[in-house]
Amino acid sequence: MASTNKTSMLNLNQWLATDKPVMADFNADNLNISNYLLNLRNSRARAFLSASNQLDLVSGTITKVVLDGETYDPGNNFDTTSTYRFVAPITGYYFVNGQVMFTSIVASKLYAGSIYINGVAAADVYSHSSLTSSLSCNPSGIYYLTSGQYVELYATSYSGDNTVDIIKGSRYTFLEVALLST
Repeated sequence: MASTNKTSMLNLNQWLATDKPVMADFNADNLNISNYLLNLRNSRARAFLSASNQLDLVSGTITKVVLDGETYDPGNNFDTTSTYRFVAPITGYYFVNGQVMFTSIVASKLYAGSIYINGVAAADVYSHSSLTSSLSCNPSGIYYLTSGQYVELYATSYSGDNTVDIIKGSRYTFLEVALLST
């Protein structure tokens, strides 16, 4: 017989002295614990701009970063072929960290890297250039995501021209997402 009470988080049995535990209850508890740990392990990913530099950003236009390569994604939660986004597999608090590395920048202009959740800006980091080589913007934060919500990385150049590029490479332009707690 299942227990009279259940835990709130994992729905595990909490027997009273009058309950009569059976093997199926223990097996169900073990399955709940195993699924919870599997979700924790699979709720993380790191993707980056891989194939080529993202060329010629249009000045003043918010542009999605093409994150087409992965460092890790054990739960297959990051789409690196069409939407370039992470989809939260379970509800919880996630640490999100991004970086956009701009090149061919114009001196004395503004550049931005942004984290978007479900199509809405959640964090913007602006950097002002003083040189004309490269510059990075690193938005990050801890966000409560419900299962199915998605996270994307965007970039904006306010250079006044359309020649600024985003540098490819796993150490230059990336998005990292990891579940912290449920």
